[in-house]
Amino acid sequence: MDPRRVAKVLNHASDATERPTGAIPSSLTLVWRALMGQLAKRSTRVMMRQVLALIGVFGAAISVAIPAGSIQNIISLTAFIILGLTALTLLLHRAATSPAIARNHIQSTSTSRSWYWIIGGIGVVSGLAIQTWFRSGTALAGGDLAPPLGTAWIGKLFTSIGWTGSSVGVPMNNEVQLPWAAVSWLTHEAGGSGALAQRIWYTILVAAIAMGAVILARALSFPRV
Repeated sequence: MDPRRVAKVLNHASDATERPTGAIPSSLTLVWRALMGQLAKRSTRVMMRQVLALIGVFGAAISVAIPAGSIQNIISLTAFIILGLTALTLLLHRAATSPAIARNHIQSTSTSRSWYWIIGGIGVVSGLAIQTWFRSGTALAGGDLAPPLGTAWIGKLFTSIGWTGSSVGVPMNNEVQLPWAAVSWLTHEAGGSGALAQRIWYTILVAAIAMGAVILARALSFPRV
């Protein structure tokens, strides 16, 4: 709720002191009911979006923790749909808000700058924490994760047919590795190793995910802790 609107309503209530004594309680009661009604209406919408977001986040976390299979697919798809609906309701709410009200809300929010510090701090802490995964001169690899050695594969990024560890000459979708290919190529051109490129890539990923989570929490009006 806009604090200016609340102050205006309360100012009107204070003007009631010039009326007869018997009219003061009824005027204050009407103001109180109107104020609480608007707060309850807004809180219901906000709480619905927050609950949907929490369900989606927990569903995504559970889908990562359980073994691969049909149940995991159902949970992950459901979590994705719920998060999509949450984002859609938030966008619809913002689109229905007039620009003047949105500007007043932004100007009246004294915590906007502190949120920027929180988002940046979360990104820095997450980026530093990911460094514990690495050791000097080593890289992460194992199973389906190949060592980040060489850049010749970048030239074949858009090849539609390729090979895997268990088949030869099958359709490929290496285009999804384009962001990682860009980081690997830039690091190689700057004289860095594949291990350094991998460290940079995972640092960007983890920091971006953590910052995105905080931005989502702010958009859904979650309070700061």
